[in-house]
Amino acid sequence: MALAQAVAYLVDAGESVASYRVLLADRATTLDHLAPDTLPDEQATGLAAAWSLSIDRADTLRPIGLARPMLHLASLLDPNGIPQTVLTSQAVRDHLAAHRAAAEASPELAAVSPADATRTLRALDRLSLIDHQPTTPHQTVRVQPTRRGCWAKTTPTPSRPGATSPM
Repeated sequence: MALAQAVAYLVDAGESVASYRVLLADRATTLDHLAPDTLPDEQATGLAAAWSLSIDRADTLRPIGLARPMLHLASLLDPNGIPQTVLTSQAVRDHLAAHRAAAEASPELAAVSPADATRTLRALDRLSLIDHQPTTPHQTVRVQPTRRGCWAKTTPTPSRPGATSPM
């Protein structure tokens, strides 16, 4: 799984294997406390680093800054597949816009179009973070079970304007 993740990153980023290895070595992320104890031979560390690099990369692709909140949201929805219409709905686009405004520390919400939401799904698919199959309308987006728990636990829920944190 980590190899497939690394290949998707290398193809998309156009980096050399040597530079990718340096990035992996520098990444301090581990899945030890997140993943189930089913990954053998310390795969969790390499896999977590590969995922982390890919998520960071996806967030730099256009539309910038939407990949992480989209992935977090998709990881919370139906594991059997999510219709694309759900992930391009007005409610989801408002959520993405609020996240982008919070990340940019901007009081203004930059509108997120249905095309922006679709491009975000394509970027996540391109980096093998989700499976996006537009030809399967009722199960267009899937997040692998191993990744679902990781995203749900490690991706902070973006703050909404006016929201208060629980005590």
